[in-house]
Amino acid sequence: MDQVTVAEYRCFYTEQTARLAPLTLLVGENSTGKTSFLALVRILWDIAFRERLPDFKEPPYDLGTFDEIAHYRGGRGGRAPSLKAGFSMRTRHGGRPSYRRSKQTRSNYQFTFRRDGSGVLPHVRRVNNGSATAECRISEDGLVSLKVVTSTGGWALSPRHLGSADRFASSPGWDSPQRDLPPLGYLLRTFQRVVQTEPERLEPADGTAHSPTDQDLQEIRPLFTPRSSPFGRPFASAPVRSQPRRTYDPAHAISDPEGENIPMFLANVARKDSKAWHSVKLRPVSAPRGGYLPQPAWP
Repeated sequence: MDQVTVAEYRCFYTEQTARLAPLTLLVGENSTGKTSFLALVRILWDIAFRERLPDFKEPPYDLGTFDEIAHYRGGRGGRAPSLKAGFSMRTRHGGRPSYRRSKQTRSNYQFTFRRDGSGVLPHVRRVNNGSATAECRISEDGLVSLKVVTSTGGWALSPRHLGSADRFASSPGWDSPQRDLPPLGYLLRTFQRVVQTEPERLEPADGTAHSPTDQDLQEIRPLFTPRSSPFGRPFASAPVRSQPRRTYDPAHAISDPEGENIPMFLANVARKDSKAWHSVKLRPVSAPRGGYLPQPAWP
């Protein structure tokens, strides 16, 4: 991830964007959104790559129910009915992260969440690669629909055209925090199959008057998102509270959730790998009271 956007989430009211560097520091007073931001990074990754319902109570974080997660505007504004969050990253074909500029495209993931009982459901998932967009929606009664937009037009598949896809919402265990979301890859493959065999089942969108072409199918191919990433799931630790010491034990190299190993880790990198040390670019993201994440001051 190189950019995270959030709105109506806990203390983040208006839309805020945080650009991420190889090393990004969150600095702020207590209750200004640092832990909420860290938890959100893992949630977004789980939705995009594991296609799981978000678990806002998974250790080491416990952000509570929807009423504690959605921003409270106060007074007559009340609780926000939904919240939005997303991220962008450089990818290559298939949605996997890439740092080779010759093969890079930018993928943007955007999610809208609503109440699901006392939990939180990402009822809208939108993926864009610059030339095509896929949007999966889950209705109030649990039915799944898909909309695909390319450079030449847009088309939709309603729940009655997705066949068994509606079982993801109606099967037992839908409220379970371990329940899978409707796989976007399956929905896109269904779209491709319909284009090739029964294009009359497609519902034109955005004023489109023609059926998808081979070019349109080529444009949506990079939207297929893998169920895993080569970098693995983000590691979530407790807040780093390394205790000040006069000296540090050079042999203490075991990762610690509270950051006891961080001073020696940084010292070893600086001493043993000067290239890696100089490649680390600090990009401070402060979170003053009120949850505002200003744009970084350093390039």
